[in-house]
Amino acid sequence: MRFVAECQAEAIDSEGRRASGVRCRLSDGRRVTVRARTVIVAAGAIASSVLLQRSGIARGRAGRGLAFNMATPLTADFPDELHSERGLQISHYLEPPAEAGYALETWFNPIVTQALFMPGWFEQHRRNMRRYAHMTCVGSVVGTKSGGSVRPALLGGGVTLDYTPDPDDVARVVAGLKLAGRIMLEAGALRVMPSSHRYLEFRAPGDLDALDQLLADDSDLLLNSAHPQGGNAISVDRDRGVVDPDLRVHDFENLYVCDASVFPSSITVNPQLTVMALADYASSRIS
Repeated sequence: MRFVAECQAEAIDSEGRRASGVRCRLSDGRRVTVRARTVIVAAGAIASSVLLQRSGIARGRAGRGLAFNMATPLTADFPDELHSERGLQISHYLEPPAEAGYALETWFNPIVTQALFMPGWFEQHRRNMRRYAHMTCVGSVVGTKSGGSVRPALLGGGVTLDYTPDPDDVARVVAGLKLAGRIMLEAGALRVMPSSHRYLEFRAPGDLDALDQLLADDSDLLLNSAHPQGGNAISVDRDRGVVDPDLRVHDFENLYVCDASVFPSSITVNPQLTVMALADYASSRIS
């Protein structure tokens, strides 16, 4: 087996129903073409989708149905020093009944990174940062609907991502924040603060019911997304997906995709173990 570092795949060559190789560019500008009997694309939801599109493969289907894990943190301030930054960044999670549609994860960041998420502006932000040692965070995480898409940019080598948070997804994020806030206050927190553009803090569990009105849509809340999934969905129906149940690209004999881009929908939690399981599943099917 040979690994080539700093080598960017630019397009997949094909002849009829067979992929014949991959055209690549090295970091020093040289171009090479790798010939292969079997081609496996495993560049992630964004890059795999764009590579197929640049190669003219799965036209009108690759890059569609993109989903994310969308999240926002709730910061909790406790009377005692916690020094959460000295522990594991993500150590606990809570998955309510499936109909809730969200999960809760504890996390905390080093001080400079946490400053980006810390609620408050100017003097309020400074006062909150001085309480850093007393704080921890709980994130409300939602697997979004598959409403996004990605395509190559018209100029240069970038990509164009088209995604707008669905109102139902935002509502589920807010529902998670309300539960996270109640848990932290019951655990002894003095106050909890969502990462909202308008500074908000809550000191009693019942006060959190107002979040539905205070955080009406995605413009009111700092949302971040990670773990892109989808774009080349698995489906027995060629018109609804890019790969078949063996992870082979429809209409091809020897071209496969094996990464999170084949997910038909978001799985809400961090997808690393699912991607690893998918690779194990694919290993017995790729010929």
